[in-house]
Amino acid sequence: MFAWISSAAFVIQDIYGLSALAFGLAFAVGSSGYMVGTTIAARFVMRWGSGRTMGFGTTAMALGGLVMVLLLAFTSYGAFGLIAAIGLYMIGMGMTLAQAQAGALLPYPDRAGAASSLLGFTTQTTSAVVGAILGHTLGLTAWPLAIAMVLAGGLSLLLWTLSRGVRASSAARTTG
Repeated sequence: MFAWISSAAFVIQDIYGLSALAFGLAFAVGSSGYMVGTTIAARFVMRWGSGRTMGFGTTAMALGGLVMVLLLAFTSYGAFGLIAAIGLYMIGMGMTLAQAQAGALLPYPDRAGAASSLLGFTTQTTSAVVGAILGHTLGLTAWPLAIAMVLAGGLSLLLWTLSRGVRASSAARTTG
């Protein structure tokens, strides 16, 4: 999310040449994907469970990053294609973030404050590093943003997939 926030103005206005008003509208459209994702998660998490909700969300994040890379590599959809890819990524993030935060704190109810602080520190530090890297690498192309999004989406999906295997094996040891 911070990759988008820190680079959106440069990419949308400087690279694709949209006006300030058009940038504001494009940013709102792309970012509203997060609200759509949180609404979907709130509506379906009790039916799907948090793990499955995160699975759908991380898949959407990975697809959003992949779509952005493919659009930059093979088409000339410009800002509009980029906004659609960001919207898909943000829907996935909205479906994933709250579930992941709750899941990270769940095993440590007696240390929830410390766990929450560590989670927030890690998230904010990683976001600052990604934002700084993007700030130094953005130039005449949107590739740094696309690379950040595809890496973050792919890593999220990979971590979700690996965590499913860990939970399954630990459940089997507990019940076996």
